[in-house]
Amino acid sequence: MSNMGLKTHLSFYAPCSHSQVSNHLTLLAESLPSELSEASLTLETSHGNRNRCSIPGILYNTNTVESFHALDKQKLLKEEAGKIWDDILTGKAVEDCSVLLRFLVISFADLKRWSFHYWFCFPALMLDPPTTVVNLRPASQWLNTAEAESLSAACNKWRSSKSTTDVPFFVVMIDPNSCATVKLLKDWEAYQNDAHKILFGFYDPCHLPNNPGWPLRNFLALITARWNLKSVQFFCYREKRGFADMDLSLIGEALITVPQGWKDVVPNAVGWELKKGRKVPRCVGLAQSMDPTRLAISAADLNLKLMRWRALPSLDLSALSSVRCLLLGAGTLGCQVARMLLAWGIRKITLVDNGRVAMSNPLRQSLYTFDDCLNGGAYKATAAVESLKRIFPAVEAEGVVMAIPMPGHPVNSQEHDSVLEDCKRLHGLIDAHDAVFLLTDTRESRWLPTLLCANTNKITITSALGFDSFLVMRHGAGPFSHASDFNTETANSSAADVPKFCENEKHRLGCYFCSDVVAPTDSTSNRTLDQQCTVTRPGLAPIASALAVELLIGILHHPQGIFAEGDINSSIGGATEQPLGILPHQIRGSISQFSQMTLLGHSSSNCTACCHTVVSEYRSRGMQFILEAINHPTYLEDLTGLTELMKSASSFSLDWDKDIDDDEDLESGFEVLSFSWIQKCFEVLPFMDKAFAKLVLDIDYPMSAWKVDSIERLSLSHGLLLLENKNSSSVASATRHLKPIQLGCFSFSFSTNFGKDLNIQGDNNNSKARFFSSKEIVINEALKEMKHIGFCVCGIMLSGLCNNGKPYLELRKMVGGFDGSLVLMLDTKINEQLLKKVPILKEVKEINDVVADLVVASDEVKNDVAKELKTKLQVFEKLCDVVKMKVDDMFAKVMSQRTELIDCIRMIKQPLKSVA
Repeated sequence: MSNMGLKTHLSFYAPCSHSQVSNHLTLLAESLPSELSEASLTLETSHGNRNRCSIPGILYNTNTVESFHALDKQKLLKEEAGKIWDDILTGKAVEDCSVLLRFLVISFADLKRWSFHYWFCFPALMLDPPTTVVNLRPASQWLNTAEAESLSAACNKWRSSKSTTDVPFFVVMIDPNSCATVKLLKDWEAYQNDAHKILFGFYDPCHLPNNPGWPLRNFLALITARWNLKSVQFFCYREKRGFADMDLSLIGEALITVPQGWKDVVPNAVGWELKKGRKVPRCVGLAQSMDPTRLAISAADLNLKLMRWRALPSLDLSALSSVRCLLLGAGTLGCQVARMLLAWGIRKITLVDNGRVAMSNPLRQSLYTFDDCLNGGAYKATAAVESLKRIFPAVEAEGVVMAIPMPGHPVNSQEHDSVLEDCKRLHGLIDAHDAVFLLTDTRESRWLPTLLCANTNKITITSALGFDSFLVMRHGAGPFSHASDFNTETANSSAADVPKFCENEKHRLGCYFCSDVVAPTDSTSNRTLDQQCTVTRPGLAPIASALAVELLIGILHHPQGIFAEGDINSSIGGATEQPLGILPHQIRGSISQFSQMTLLGHSSSNCTACCHTVVSEYRSRGMQFILEAINHPTYLEDLTGLTELMKSASSFSLDWDKDIDDDEDLESGFEVLSFSWIQKCFEVLPFMDKAFAKLVLDIDYPMSAWKVDSIERLSLSHGLLLLENKNSSSVASATRHLKPIQLGCFSFSFSTNFGKDLNIQGDNNNSKARFFSSKEIVINEALKEMKHIGFCVCGIMLSGLCNNGKPYLELRKMVGGFDGSLVLMLDTKINEQLLKKVPILKEVKEINDVVADLVVASDEVKNDVAKELKTKLQVFEKLCDVVKMKVDDMFAKVMSQRTELIDCIRMIKQPLKSVA
């Protein structure tokens, strides 16, 4: 806040009640205003409280210490003095005498260091010439015994009444019979003629025996300005142990002299509090006197409160502080996630791990130190909790040392009881938490937690690392979560429910295993040293961990929670419906490419972890089902139908070598890729051609430089069909004819300048390419169709599906007249031209990023299936569905950025005539 004005009942004071100590002005937390109106700021607790005479004031709190020192103190004092003077002239001070005690305080609060700068000002009007005080003595010496006793009784009665106990100014009337009566200021005129003695009294907070307190100055200004009195007797009321004390109280006489017309100008005022005789502000540091743990809590909460106040009003801090998070894995990812959760205000964290801290761990796993490695290493779960408590003592952390049962790791009969106990314990932990992070270092160790979370519909977030790539994803809701008429207490579902659940699978977000076509197996046995260690680039874990925690925060703040649909990043810096931004399903990134993309994948009806069949079987058979899944590698594949899927795909096979001659001159180890197989790839991915066609059609540049007769000619599958249908010989044989062909006619697809720049080999003097057989003509026609999209795209898809880069390299060799893909060469030339004049255009980078994204998408898919090419072909149908889903999401992202790209192009002032 820049400043805060408090105009009523801000602070309190009371008469002095000790002969050695003055009574201080008290400013309480309850005095600060809320968001309610000013009328609601009246503090009921102050009314009728003898120790709380409320007085109005203003607090100016500055945002920086520099602005605190830069405040115009004299101006602020004059403004407050002017308010007091206006209240005197208008009569408001008679009706509400507390306004005579207005005060001002300026402050700066350094909430991180708990250091507070402040300076009080009590404006006191200075009459000119100054008032003279004479005969100041204790009241017991001014009055006779009867008058003193009567005044003491009257004051005690005044202080005992709820209606007057907190009224700081009053009039004392003493009649000729020595009987004293205390009246309100407004009654002075009515009773002045009946009194033998009149004393103007006020609650005096000062304890000094020879000095009246600061309220007297403004009181005398009121008396003189309102009633034109030149000589008055005043009564400084003081107490001892809660009762009037005539020995401490003072009575004196004030002689007032004012010039003619003095009311027309606001009198000068003083009031800034002195510090050791100097006009300087005060500073108090509370950090040393406060509980360090409470300080840590306050400082941590302050960051989040500032975030909410400054940028994110919808941030629900209470929801975050109450979330219970379960972290499965206390390694590189687990350490980072735990610290990120603390930064977001999440205090309840449980870490599960059965490993010990090794010497190599502290460098990458931020919760451990060298001491944790000694004596065989401490258990990670307990060492991590101890470290979290050292970082933030208020964290409610617990470490659980236990192993997670895994499929593919069979157990003997002697281990059944311990494994079942671990399963039950894990089930209990998941039930007791609100969100689960899967951060283990093997794929199979994530299977059982995924199943248990799907069964209980828990928020589940997975983070996984490669050498230079990472995956962060949130699992969708459980398979029964959308079936409103399904009884969750019933383990079995009827046959009539199956279509309903199958339909649900199409809309649920997928889990970590939904893109798999094989069950999780043992990935840890028979590994070399480099395979036993998690070999990743050090920067991956912090990035992936941060994204995982941000996903959780997004879910907690999304109105649909775990049921929220997956968002795709449609535009850079674009507006989103949710305050925290989009909520993606999957985030895949690569440090080698410094790229990141959001993907969407729905659940699979054949998933080995979260599909309706698996969850139902678990509900029906419980721990026996888990034991069977652990001990029998093919059980999950048989249960989910993956085995049948692989059998049905067995008819799809290729004879790789039937058309290859024995004297073939291909390099050793190379397998010729059948064009019929390429055709099948793109027949099941027709959307790919359409997406590229739209991309080429809608983006003005650099695609506008391409010499394309029609958008239909951009179809890859069309070119492949030409090759397959027109070629009378076998495809493998036709492939071998690609090497010697000199494709000179390719240069005519571009302008003259580009033909020169690309250095395309061939006979550029001929108007037509010279081919010597119908086979060569057919192949050339097909390649001409393909090259408009780019051999890089075709090669990327082939490389991903074949699990190696040979098809891409071979495609480059097949067109010997080129160094590489036409698309990449074209963009390279564009970049070269632009670098001479302006920075590289964003749209040029975007086209290349599309190709890079295809590589990542294909690589991710291939890692989820068996390594052998034969197995890939057997499950090709399933694989293509996954590819289609992910590439479709990727192109949706690209197309949604089309408008932004075009706007960026049109903003460039200098046309690129040199490259057109």
